Amino acid sequence: MKLVILTAILAAVSSSPVTETNQWPWQVGQEYKYNVISYTETEFESKTGNGNILVTDFIIRVLEPGRLVAKLENPQYALAQNQQFKKKVFHDLMLNPINDIDHPFEIYVDGGRVVSLNIPTSIADTYANLLKGLVSALQADLSPTNHVHDFPNNFDKETFQGLFKKMETDVTGNCETLYSVSPISAGGLDVQVDKVEEPVEIVKTKNYGLCDKRVGYNFGVPEGAVWNGIAYKEDEKQFIKHTTETRLIVGAKGTIYKSEVLSSVFVNPLIFGKQKAEVYSYIALSLSSVQPKTSDEWKTSAEYRGVDSLLYIYDLTKLTKGERNIADAQKLLQEMTPLLQDPNNLPKAEFLSKFNILVESLMFMTSEQLTQMTASLEVAKSSKNVAKNNMWIVYRDAVAQAGTVAAFKEIKSWILTKKIEGIDAAEVISSMASILRFPTKELMDEFFDFAMSSEIQEQSFLNTTTLLAVTKFIASADEDLFVNEKVIPRLSQELKQAIENGDKNKAQVYVRVLGNLAHPNILKVFAPYLEGKIAVTKYLRIQMVISLKSLANKKNEYVRAVLFSLLKNTAEPYEVRVAAALNIFLADPPQEMMQIMGHMSSVDPSTQVRAVLANSITFAAGLKDPRFATLAKTAKSVLSMLPEEKFGYRYSTDSLIDDYTSDDELSHFREVSFIGSKNNLLPVYERGALRFGSTGWTEEDWFSLSVSDMQHLIEYIYGLVMKQGEKPKDDFEINIKTVLEKLKIKPEHRCDLEGSFFLNNWNQQMLLTFTESDLNSWIMNLTKEPHQLQKAVDNYIKILIQKSVFITFPLATGMPFMFDYSEPTALLLQTNAKLITGEGMSAESLKNELQFTYARNLDGSAGFLDPISDVYVSAGIVNKLQLHLPINLDWEYKSNELKLSLQWPEQNANLIQMSVWPYTTLQKTDSLQTAAENPLSKLIERPKKVISSDFKLGQLTGTVFQFQANSYSSDYKDPTSLFDNDLLTNVRNLLYQKDVALTQFNLKYLATESQNKAFSVTVFSSK
Repeated sequence: MKLVILTAILAAVSSSPVTETNQWPWQVGQEYKYNVISYTETEFESKTGNGNILVTDFIIRVLEPGRLVAKLENPQYALAQNQQFKKKVFHDLMLNPINDIDHPFEIYVDGGRVVSLNIPTSIADTYANLLKGLVSALQADLSPTNHVHDFPNNFDKETFQGLFKKMETDVTGNCETLYSVSPISAGGLDVQVDKVEEPVEIVKTKNYGLCDKRVGYNFGVPEGAVWNGIAYKEDEKQFIKHTTETRLIVGAKGTIYKSEVLSSVFVNPLIFGKQKAEVYSYIALSLSSVQPKTSDEWKTSAEYRGVDSLLYIYDLTKLTKGERNIADAQKLLQEMTPLLQDPNNLPKAEFLSKFNILVESLMFMTSEQLTQMTASLEVAKSSKNVAKNNMWIVYRDAVAQAGTVAAFKEIKSWILTKKIEGIDAAEVISSMASILRFPTKELMDEFFDFAMSSEIQEQSFLNTTTLLAVTKFIASADEDLFVNEKVIPRLSQELKQAIENGDKNKAQVYVRVLGNLAHPNILKVFAPYLEGKIAVTKYLRIQMVISLKSLANKKNEYVRAVLFSLLKNTAEPYEVRVAAALNIFLADPPQEMMQIMGHMSSVDPSTQVRAVLANSITFAAGLKDPRFATLAKTAKSVLSMLPEEKFGYRYSTDSLIDDYTSDDELSHFREVSFIGSKNNLLPVYERGALRFGSTGWTEEDWFSLSVSDMQHLIEYIYGLVMKQGEKPKDDFEINIKTVLEKLKIKPEHRCDLEGSFFLNNWNQQMLLTFTESDLNSWIMNLTKEPHQLQKAVDNYIKILIQKSVFITFPLATGMPFMFDYSEPTALLLQTNAKLITGEGMSAESLKNELQFTYARNLDGSAGFLDPISDVYVSAGIVNKLQLHLPINLDWEYKSNELKLSLQWPEQNANLIQMSVWPYTTLQKTDSLQTAAENPLSKLIERPKKVISSDFKLGQLTGTVFQFQANSYSSDYKDPTSLFDNDLLTNVRNLLYQKDVALTQFNLKYLATESQNKAFSVTVFSSK
């Protein structure tokens, strides 16, 4: 009986067309001709879009089992604007033939699975990708090969019905693919052939969250932002949604009659928000004829190259422009530099958008080209001509933002050859941590050796900044062995040496940079000091605990245990315990820990510890963002344990507040935490952090300020500054050492004064440390060289990219999707200050001509790169903000009275400019034009403005301003609602739109209509 059943099964399987001589769906000796229409488009807030269309015939001949030869016949193509692609309604198309893509090529298959290709060398990789897209659309692999084993795969070969998953390779990647196979009615199939025998529908859906091999590149993606799958976890948010679905109509006996592929990408050009741009990719192949292969042989190419899969291949030859790179960069510099002379017009002149293009141009340069560029601009660097010097500054800052290995090596050369020094060098190198795009072990090794070199170590501030940059860069990659074997041992040794030498500044620096690594093994480095085996100051132990913040942010269980042990140890100074408490909440303490901390908030002997625990638990319980869901839940579970005791502002706290509503709504998160002083109202440690959720980043911009003893610092400052006025100036200068000794007033809690200020902002980190001897030295130098303040003329310019995100991956048509987002920012400060000192110290004045400008763009676009015409077809948003303050400030101190006089300039000035431009465009990839300058760009306008206003104010005071507002955004239907909330929320609502629409705001100072350009105010008087 068993033999009968086995025989029946074998007979059924052997009679199935799926397994019969392995020919399904391609029959030997047959020629299949498909009509093809393919298009890719970009849409944003419109039913029409921009894109391209490909129309051709695709002919496939089956030479032998598993071997096909194919070619395109009469391929035609057109770029198209403002077309209804999804409805397939096109007008005024100008189709043109495509050259060098219609050569025959070979396809090797195993049943319905494509194994490899053999493509003529005359077909470029970009065109080969288009062919791969067409071949991928005809892939229908019903075999059990590469089945996903944790899925209940089911497919009946007899009935052609089933559901199964497999790992399948096509032009977009080797990813999990769900197959749904079922017979369908022969009616209404919308196929071109007259008869379909036993029609079957195959629907394939790809899961880009599970891929064995992805094709593409990404840089700068915010933590928790999902772009290659679906966001399932609490700490994840959907950034890009990418789907591909294929529908095939096949015959059970072996013919593919029709295939349709739909691939969609949805993304907000400014990363998060409700309004999504869509990049839509479509392929349709319809069988027009099946006939025996004709005797006409196709002319084949002399040379072929083997291609082992359908995966997309990036054409690296397009990543360089040769000598044009230098010419393009020089042209941009010549255009941009004069614009700095009139900061008033930077937004209108597209300065920051041009800076983005300059950075992109430098990214494609080789080391030799960058060296050549530097040599051509060295004269400008040392020029006393402001315009020429500005050209060097713009170039210097653009190289710092390029993020390539060549740019890093050029910056290294500048520093080692003293082309840039001191603060300038530190500002340039500080960008490296977040901007270097290729975190390889070799580059990390080179960067670390550079940071530890004697040339860098001899420059204190530069050394500190370089160490911060390299450790942050190393922490961004997964090079555990390198960190354990080289980085941590070297930094640990340097810390030990600094402590033994009594170098308090260096000790603080190495504590901070070790913390920057966010690696669990730094706990072993700090252990001897935290456990008291090696004696160090209480202040340094506090800094060690504070520096564990980055590791705590990773929810590391080892750091959580260390922090909890320190918190529980009542023998520790309260400052150390509070520092541990501030960080432990970042590490998501489990329910058991939270319960103990809830109990401690009532019974701990330290009021400071009770205060920080009670406040932290209360605030944590109120957090709404899903990434804090676990913390909020455990905190809520112990709220009933908290004491009724109210703690004042002088006690330690950790205030965490967010106003999250949904992933697509504007939100912000802010933290204000501090360790209270024992002898002063001001804290000994303060930390502040801020993140606007509208930009998508979970990493906050934050700062911290630490001092060993606040009362000591205040008494020191009072002694040096306030007492100074009681002595004649000459006497103060001559006898400064004696004065300093006499003014060393010892507080009750005496310790050596030391402190630090740390800033993590604009993709850069800065650390300033000081001791009492440093303060003494600064005061001594200031009093010895007062002429430095007599007259100062300064021109400070800093241009950088605060945030940068770039993502590319292939679409179903074989064209690459591209997302590009950046926040170019410029800070300009022009001052002309003069200090005038009268007799003694009774009369002084400071005159300062000041021009301050802050400008930033939020510049994002999404689209695809058309390889046929080398055009970037995109939709984007540019959100511009500029604050410009030109004013004369006169400070006058006379007869114990301090007055401030402000005078507006003699020319009109645009003080505040804000604009939002949603647009679509077609841009040549080698163009130096910004989107606003491109004649093919189209602003997205709505039928009706929400607000249109133009009025003047200040006529009664004689200082006249003009306010202009035009916007299509619904945010401004009720302008007063923008100011209904707290200050941070109001600022956020003004700077970031919920409803992104065309907007222009200006606040201008009208000098020509102002009669009163100056006013004075008494700041202080002791009369």
